[in-house]
Amino acid sequence: MSDMHLVETRKRQASTLLGAIVIQVVATANTLAFPVLVPSLPGGASGLIGPFMMVLYAGAMVGAGVSGGMIARMGPVRASQFSLLLQVLGLSCIALAGVFASASAVILVMHWVGAFTCGFAYGPITPASAQMLMRIATPERSSFVFSLKQTGVPMGGLLVGLTLPPIASSVDWLAGFMAMAVLTCLTIVLVNPLVDFHDRAVATHAADSDQTKHNVSKGGSIQAIVTILRDPQWRSVAIESLLFSVCQLCVGSFLMVYLHQEVKFDPIEAGRIYALTQFAGIVGRLGWGRLADVFGSPTHILRVLALIMVVSVFVTGFFSTSWPLWLMLVVVTVLGGTAIGWNGVFLGEIARRTQHGSIASVTGGVLVFTYVGVVIGPVLFGYAGMLLGGLGHAFMLLTLVPLAALVLLCRR
Repeated sequence: MSDMHLVETRKRQASTLLGAIVIQVVATANTLAFPVLVPSLPGGASGLIGPFMMVLYAGAMVGAGVSGGMIARMGPVRASQFSLLLQVLGLSCIALAGVFASASAVILVMHWVGAFTCGFAYGPITPASAQMLMRIATPERSSFVFSLKQTGVPMGGLLVGLTLPPIASSVDWLAGFMAMAVLTCLTIVLVNPLVDFHDRAVATHAADSDQTKHNVSKGGSIQAIVTILRDPQWRSVAIESLLFSVCQLCVGSFLMVYLHQEVKFDPIEAGRIYALTQFAGIVGRLGWGRLADVFGSPTHILRVLALIMVVSVFVTGFFSTSWPLWLMLVVVTVLGGTAIGWNGVFLGEIARRTQHGSIASVTGGVLVFTYVGVVIGPVLFGYAGMLLGGLGHAFMLLTLVPLAALVLLCRR
């Protein structure tokens, strides 16, 4: 009987982790579909990337803020399914806006509504998965487990970087949006078996203690935000995540366009290099998460990450057609492994600081600050590129962001 129970437990652990990863992959891919397809859109739309990502992650910030209550009512799996369904609606609005691109302001409104909807739906994804994973992760493995789940973010970038440009080239850009909508609907169906195990546990966990290890309450993400602002330790963590997210989203949103427009790669080749960056992020998340567990010091690992990020972001700004391909590949690999590889260590640290019943609301509260960086980062980066005469100069200026994070981490 005990052997059967052990087998069943391991099956639940594996299915939970796999389901959380798949949800993260698809949800992230949906947020990156537009910037990756920009080179294939009629007339190009690179000027829209910054505002688009700002609107999208403003929606994510709102979604993260209300995620605690949503997950408490629906359960983490149902909340994730509902969020994915909202993303399908958001993609439909964006695609329709592209079809009628020559029309007036009504179509532009549809574009922004689609962006906000996709972002709002993205907000609850990480808090929901955090609640799911805390049922299977032991404290000494939390950084690695959360890093493993967070590989879904660069996997989503890898997915769109490798598939959407060829689809747009061989069929058209609209087929790329349709492919993502179909994949999202399939994911909603595939994760449904997780509902019984996780969502029935919501009522039980609601009775857990409402205090975290650092006095963050479980009264919802909004209450968590207030408490984070009052607690110096949590406030430092939140600001650092804001700065790291600025760097990550600027790389994720503009690297593809930078490689195509200024370094003169064709869209398919630029997509492959973009995909390499995302793949490096996958390896980086696993490696950094494992190191954080081995050494038991996420803060030290984050300092190393910030230092490497400073160098790689700065060097990326010097790319040109005269550079050898191998050297650029080395740089973007290091860039992806750091700028996209930090999240799991951060989420693991949050999990260690927080009691189980509060994990969804606390993660949502910290993510609000993360999404502030995500909202302001791409739009400021885009404007910096215009003011400075190119995205390369904007990448050089971006170096100040991980440098500021490094200063904060050294003080903490």
